[in-house]
Amino acid sequence: MSQNPVSTMFDLTGKLAIVTGNGSELTPSISAALSEAGAMVVIASHIETEIKKATVAVEETGGTPLAINVDLSNSSEVEDMLCTVLSQAGKVDILVNNLGIDFYKPFVDVTLNELNTVIDRTLRSTFLCSQSIGTQMLEQNFGRIIHIGSGLMDRGLPNGVVTSSIYGYIRQMTASLGLEWATKGIRVNAIATGWMLPNSEEIQDDRTNIPSKYIPLKRYGEFSEIAGLLVYLSSDNSDFVTGQVFHLDGGLIAHA
Repeated sequence: MSQNPVSTMFDLTGKLAIVTGNGSELTPSISAALSEAGAMVVIASHIETEIKKATVAVEETGGTPLAINVDLSNSSEVEDMLCTVLSQAGKVDILVNNLGIDFYKPFVDVTLNELNTVIDRTLRSTFLCSQSIGTQMLEQNFGRIIHIGSGLMDRGLPNGVVTSSIYGYIRQMTASLGLEWATKGIRVNAIATGWMLPNSEEIQDDRTNIPSKYIPLKRYGEFSEIAGLLVYLSSDNSDFVTGQVFHLDGGLIAHA
């Protein structure tokens, strides 16, 4: 890999990024960060409100996003989405699988219907998108896949057996797929976020004791703080990094 000037290391100009969503509040921030770094952004979700918020966030950076309403748990719809993107852009360089799981319930009370729903919207969609878009990346011998998860990739939580198990799957998928495609020009990594809020005003207004009890930095993270790490992992500069989970959590995992 040739050495690039530091000023260009995070430049995503000319790259095409697909950001998937299933209702995650991080989707607009993720989409905006990639757009601001120069990438063309495709927003893929079945939730109209999420698509609209992410579209606005990208437009505020000066970008023109492509929004696709798609059921990411449906293999044929995922293939159709990819065909649409390729017909307009010709390639996909970056895939961000944005899980956003929000399901907590005592294990003995979880129904099979609830389990299947969570699996479809998270694990199944991540598998299908990584497989379909990853196949295209293999053909071009280049790609960046980033899974957005949480600290539950490496920690357990009472009433969070389903959620923790899915994050554990994604963690192992990150490691194993990163190894499998290491010589194919594709890098697979994950960002495990801690407790985060949209902006500094909400962080300052929060009156709970979570930060003081659990987070070594004594504060919540801000959504915008994901940008630097996300863009780095999406860039050519991360070529020597694969199969890794990066904890963005104010020191929480180090303290555990």
